[in-house]
Amino acid sequence: MTSKRIIMSFTTPPSIDDIQDLAQSILEHFPDELLAAIEDVTLNVEDFPDDGLLNDLDIEDEFDLLLYFSGTNHNGIVKSSENGECTLTLYRRPLLDAWCDMEEDLSQLLTNILISEVAQSLGYEESRIDALVKSALRQDYDIAS
Repeated sequence: MTSKRIIMSFTTPPSIDDIQDLAQSILEHFPDELLAAIEDVTLNVEDFPDDGLLNDLDIEDEFDLLLYFSGTNHNGIVKSSENGECTLTLYRRPLLDAWCDMEEDLSQLLTNILISEVAQSLGYEESRIDALVKSALRQDYDIAS
């Protein structure tokens, strides 16, 4: 496996396209056991979740939702989706707030969030999720910003 390094040196906050590119790179190196759940996933990046989704999830603060995973897979329903497609929707502004608060590398934060959300949706236990995240964080990715 080739080792890659993500270079994040933004002079302005990462754009929707920057987040999209980084997330796509992370998904390309996703843990094998989670790939089946996201093999036909559509990746979206929006600034904020819409009010309807926040109401459905009973979330009051739009900064509390970083990612929403919806759809079905061959194992059954993961979460409800209007069109039955599997989607991962990242919310840029809440992600950027979390990034600033945690003072963590953006690629590491996004890797943790993506793996955790997909694995939780599939019913993985916390110990297994932690192991998957730790293993993935040992990888380096290469995206020049």
